[in-house]
Amino acid sequence: KREREREKRRPKITVTNSNMESLPHCLHNEICKYLTFDENVQMHTLNPKFHHKMSSTLQHLYLEQYQSSLPDIIAKAEEELSKPKPMLDAALQGLNVLRKQDLKELSSLRMPPDVVKRVLDVVCVYLKVMPTWAESKKWLKDPQLVGRLIQLPLEDGAFSLKEMKKAEKLLEAVPSRLHVARCSKACVTLYDWCLAVTNVCRVRLMVGPYIEKRKELEVRIELLHDIIDSDPLQVKSG
Repeated sequence: KREREREKRRPKITVTNSNMESLPHCLHNEICKYLTFDENVQMHTLNPKFHHKMSSTLQHLYLEQYQSSLPDIIAKAEEELSKPKPMLDAALQGLNVLRKQDLKELSSLRMPPDVVKRVLDVVCVYLKVMPTWAESKKWLKDPQLVGRLIQLPLEDGAFSLKEMKKAEKLLEAVPSRLHVARCSKACVTLYDWCLAVTNVCRVRLMVGPYIEKRKELEVRIELLHDIIDSDPLQVKSG
């Protein structure tokens, strides 16, 4: 009777041809140790006495696979995120030496040249205000402007995809840094900052899948640790 009760509580594992084909090579070979192929139904069958052993084996193999994949995912994400850092650091240094007088002269213009206007519109996008000359004049006169730009949050989700595309489109319309420099010294510094921020946001958007994959693996690893540490008779697989 006790053995029958234990049999009822054994993990239930479903193995189909499609499941087998989708498994990583190492797991496929390991599972095959416990299977026999039934030619009548053209399916793999699993000996019930192997339920526990196979369940435990699969859990450890998956855990090993996830743990071996995680460092590569993290390294790739960190590598990509480090690429725009030098450009951003240089832009922030430029902001630190930006003179208030230069900003004041820029804000005193009745209507800035088109190339300057596009750069200021990009700053408006990142400051989340309407990209108009009227709004630009307001933040150009803000004594805390440099601090606001330096401390602008650039973490994931800080800007929507729509905002990113808008900023990129405006920057693409700027012929070159030299064109900006000919019009305004202060605007060159803002242009460098806009390019750096756009580059950082673009990379973060690209790295997004790596970050999501890392989170997914971490959750799976934690779950497998909990399963392996628990009573194996309570585990259900498949």
